[in-house]
Amino acid sequence: MYIGDVAPSNSYGGCLLLYRLFETHPSERLCVVSVEPDGPPVSAAEWIVVRRAWARLMRTRLAGAIGLFETVRAWLPSSAVDRAIRRFRPEVIVTVWHGSGWARAWGAARRHRLPLALIVHDEAVTDLHQLRPLFGQWRGRVLKRFYRDTAVRFCVSPEMASEYEERCGVPARVLYPGLAMGAQIGMTAPADARGQRPMNFLYAGSIHSDGIVDRLAELGRCLGERGAHLIIYTAAATRLREDARFGHKGIEVRDPVPAGEISAHIRRSADVLVAIVDHLIGLNGKLLFPTKLAEYTAFGLPILLFAPRGSAAANWAAGPPRRAMWVDQPSSEDALAGAVSALREDGALRQSLIDAALNAARSTFAHDVLFRAFQSGIEDAIAAGGARANG
Repeated sequence: MYIGDVAPSNSYGGCLLLYRLFETHPSERLCVVSVEPDGPPVSAAEWIVVRRAWARLMRTRLAGAIGLFETVRAWLPSSAVDRAIRRFRPEVIVTVWHGSGWARAWGAARRHRLPLALIVHDEAVTDLHQLRPLFGQWRGRVLKRFYRDTAVRFCVSPEMASEYEERCGVPARVLYPGLAMGAQIGMTAPADARGQRPMNFLYAGSIHSDGIVDRLAELGRCLGERGAHLIIYTAAATRLREDARFGHKGIEVRDPVPAGEISAHIRRSADVLVAIVDHLIGLNGKLLFPTKLAEYTAFGLPILLFAPRGSAAANWAAGPPRRAMWVDQPSSEDALAGAVSALREDGALRQSLIDAALNAARSTFAHDVLFRAFQSGIEDAIAAGGARANG
């Protein structure tokens, strides 16, 4: 049974990561307790929609009080959830550390003596974080107790696993973002088969911070000065078109295309793929591993990565082996210019980056690899829960 505030659906971000983990699980053996999905949902025997009582108030000065109320409300027994557990008889409950859904999963697991598996995609952002700093120590104790109470923990990067082990004193398994089931790995047309057009750098993804906008603007200017192009696919296309920095020659802002079509656009248009981890988002920028970076490895193209020094993404790129052209954040103009020039002029470098990224796609991010790692952790959690119950 999955209980959480992130709906497993084929949309984007954490929703998509959960969708890919559950999409091959037999639907008759999956029950979901979550919010309304905003994309095609994973197939499940039963889906119970949970609605937040006062969601709008979370954007007001009452956010702290409402966050505490939502967490307590989620922890307390729910007749709908309890009936579903008695009816479905799950062997394990899976949750993610977001909103208040983790508290609902924790409470249900304790009441029904079920093992609890936790997936951490980002630095924990819970409703309790809406409380004032005065409550920081109390919140930390609650979250530490929850983390330690789980039977198995999956973190999205080695850096995140190490960080949480240092905080809470218990280890976690690394579960990177995964590729879609059946994803095509490699097969992108080589650069020498694309004629004499300018080299295209392509970014396809969400733009959720000003730091990403700034990096794209800097890259676009740098490429334009060197006769290369920047193509951007994003839902924030309107915002970028209103920004004068994106009106220069050589920058093309395109509206997003359906998830099933973006691969074809990338394979047809791109020579280098661009991924960005914004250094302005604090600790999360150090710990997260971008879904987009994992997806890029399958295309058979070199990757240009902007990421803070020492972050999970930067460490992965630097290798060994070197898997992407990494630019530190914040970056200097010289560092960016040097990275762009190297990618444009050094064919051997491009090929070595392509080979290393494709190897990572097959050995680390392939759907079957990640699913086996997830399934192994779940099986261990069930075994540990059974041993504890018998003991």
